[in-house]
Amino acid sequence: GLIAPISLIDQKIEQRVQARLKAGVEEEVKNLVNKYGWNRTLLSTIAYKEWKSYFEGKETRAQAIKNWIIHEKQYARKQMTWFKKQNGIKWFDISKIGWKDYVIINL
Repeated sequence: GLIAPISLIDQKIEQRVQARLKAGVEEEVKNLVNKYGWNRTLLSTIAYKEWKSYFEGKETRAQAIKNWIIHEKQYARKQMTWFKKQNGIKWFDISKIGWKDYVIINL
């Protein structure tokens, strides 16, 4: 499994959200909502559900993005908690120089 300090994970999450914004996630959500409405799938999926209040005029775009980032970070922490309870996982710290080589050598 891959692991990193929480600060690095948070930074990568924020970078990924910004990349998805640049790639047009807002328009993607609009198109899906126009086609399917706010169905169960959209309302339960991180990166989609956070736009509902914004599209309804109940919060700002910035707040929708902030909520998205918060939910991504919360989910990452839940995943880490679950994986740490699993036995037999060999962890590789991606914040270490040469971690990819270490993975290849140790697998």
